[in-house]
Amino acid sequence: MAEPPDVMAIVLGGRGHLTAEVAKRFARKLAPILKAYPDVAMVCSVFGYDDTDKEIWEFPAVCSYIKTLFDEMEKLGHPVSTWKLQDETRSWMAACLWPESRIHNHLAQYNRYQMDYLGFDLSVTDRFLPYRRKE
Repeated sequence: MAEPPDVMAIVLGGRGHLTAEVAKRFARKLAPILKAYPDVAMVCSVFGYDDTDKEIWEFPAVCSYIKTLFDEMEKLGHPVSTWKLQDETRSWMAACLWPESRIHNHLAQYNRYQMDYLGFDLSVTDRFLPYRRKE
């Protein structure tokens, strides 16, 4: 049997096709992959947003899609808190969850080591960021 990969690149969707139904369908396809490779880091992307100066989390359609995907994955027994996300993926997804918060948008640019070093508690929801402020 082949060794599992260290990292998987996963395209979550594409511009113009980020509907709730697509998110639900994608969740059903992603769940068995996460079950088969629970310890493999994931680099996630959404196609179609490279030709803009805006960040990916500044697009309401992307954030709505990500929230729906997270909800569906939780229903399927794979809450996002169990995913092994690569740092940049974790950062932009976190910014999607809290678009109204400038502090979260700013902190989304930090990787998890920087957040840990700074002692920030970004665990607004345990479903996503398990970081806790160091005592």
